[in-house]
Amino acid sequence: MSNKNSRPDSLIKRRTLLSNRSGFELAMSTLVIIILSIAVLVVLLITFTGGWKKLWGNAEQLTPSDLEVIKSACVNACNSEMGIDFCCRQREAVVGNNKIKINCTDYRLNVDCNIKCTDQCSANAGAI
Repeated sequence: MSNKNSRPDSLIKRRTLLSNRSGFELAMSTLVIIILSIAVLVVLLITFTGGWKKLWGNAEQLTPSDLEVIKSACVNACNSEMGIDFCCRQREAVVGNNKIKINCTDYRLNVDCNIKCTDQCSANAGAI
């Protein structure tokens, strides 16, 4: 006859597995700490070997030039029919090693606009 106090082996194993979860949690937290430590070491290694310049050195090529930014502002001024801003406002740009001042009517910008700039600046000289 079987003993009433004896439990099946599968029930004992299940309880043992459920009660030993702290070991798994310890392993997960240790794994996360190890991964974060490796990431910090990689960042430090890249920083001290000058790798950021290599990684981000070409970022300047991705940024628009001064003339492109000014052209975009001129197109917006034209579309908004802001004649004084389009015709009279002097904008600074760096072309090569030279700092220049241009307005939206400059041929280098190639902005096609229907605003007539005759007498816009002289009539509104105090409004700029």
